Amino acid sequence: DLRGNCMHDGTCKSVLSAHQHPSMKAGPRVFWVLYAALASVHCSRMSYSAAADELQENWGFTRRFLAFLDCLLIVSYGLGLLMSGYLVQRVNPVSFGALGAIVSATSMAIFASTVSLGLSTHAHGWYSVLIACYGFFQSTVIVSGVKIVASWSSKSKRGTEFGVYGSSSVVGQILGLGIAAAIDDVDGNAALMPILLVPSSFLAFAGLAQWLLVSVNPDSSGEVEEMSLVDLLKINKVRASILAFSGVRIVDTTIDLWIVILIQEIANIPQYSAILLSMTYMAGIGVGSVVSGWVSDYVQSRSGVITMSSIAAYCILCGFAWTTSVAILGVCLFALGFAIGGPVVHLPTTLSADIAATLRKPVAGQVTGLIDGFGTIIAGVLQLAIGFGRDELGWGAIFVVFATPLLLSACVMMIMYLDEAGYGAGLKPGFDPIYDDSKGVRVEIGTEDIKMEEPELEEDDEDPLLGVHKKDR
Repeated sequence: DLRGNCMHDGTCKSVLSAHQHPSMKAGPRVFWVLYAALASVHCSRMSYSAAADELQENWGFTRRFLAFLDCLLIVSYGLGLLMSGYLVQRVNPVSFGALGAIVSATSMAIFASTVSLGLSTHAHGWYSVLIACYGFFQSTVIVSGVKIVASWSSKSKRGTEFGVYGSSSVVGQILGLGIAAAIDDVDGNAALMPILLVPSSFLAFAGLAQWLLVSVNPDSSGEVEEMSLVDLLKINKVRASILAFSGVRIVDTTIDLWIVILIQEIANIPQYSAILLSMTYMAGIGVGSVVSGWVSDYVQSRSGVITMSSIAAYCILCGFAWTTSVAILGVCLFALGFAIGGPVVHLPTTLSADIAATLRKPVAGQVTGLIDGFGTIIAGVLQLAIGFGRDELGWGAIFVVFATPLLLSACVMMIMYLDEAGYGAGLKPGFDPIYDDSKGVRVEIGTEDIKMEEPELEEDDEDPLLGVHKKDR
């Protein structure tokens, strides 16, 4: 089980091979517990969306107030991402995510209970606080999850690993719709409690499992923790990722919130059939996130894959909202999900892990909070425009307008790709613009530099940061 490594001075050291290192045995368990936790978040959120009809028809919630709660949920989740990204670098990420999951589940349980107990639907402040807490504390699950998964991920398979991790959102959404459909036959008021409480119990259980079974990779414990939000925002790659993800997030959030109504109106089919057809989009995202992650590992370029995916998503989106054929609509929805799955999953997760690896600091969760937080807040606020413009413009015109940010995302990622290839900043091909090999390792932050000492390497050792042998440098 041991292999010897002889040093230049004649001494030898013995180390465990990577696949036999004791700490690595916990990796799969950690990954799948975090996968289940993120799936539970999306399951609970989808069930809440599916309960909108029950709240409106049987409990007196108005359409306007429900629309306000939807917007509040998205914005509070985005604000939570920004704050959680800052806090997760300064606390235990395992306990942080677990506690957030339990508090979020508790907030939804209180919401369902107070509605069922007959609290006036005019108590807008009370329900708003509960939904805000529900969305805010959900953010801890994704931020802590990215930080922990990044500590275990390998450089060569990072895209594939985060692609699989991101597909948990699709599993959760389909599970949430399945729960709502299974309870759909329950009459009237009795349906609300199980639709909301069953997924919330999954979320609370996932938080408890994370608390008991998850740990950060001990091999990463020696890294320096501190890095301010201001310093991170000065990094070109972070700012570019925020801008690119905002464009993608606008489109994804729009489809998530309006897809069932969209399908009903343009295909003239019942709500149950529209829900089933909407699952093709979710399935496309799940497949697309895994495939794009594998491709980005194979070609060793995240930005190039995301650029092509964003352009493909734009072309599909401009055409599918004008069709009235159910079959064509289903194919287009799957294709759209497949194209947009890569950018929407990998921009806030895999790129965050890449940036953290470049900085040699475990800031993946913090970068995720910045990228996902800003993008989610912008997307949530813009949803108000759809409610007002839907009747005036029609779905075709709305989606053409809302597809435009995808072109912005594609342009930003294309610039990043050209910089990485050495065509945009006068760098050598193959070097990321966040690197500068002329003085050890230097991370460019605006006009200031953060300098880090380069570790001493043997002639045949691989540089963990740049992925090249020292003798080749």
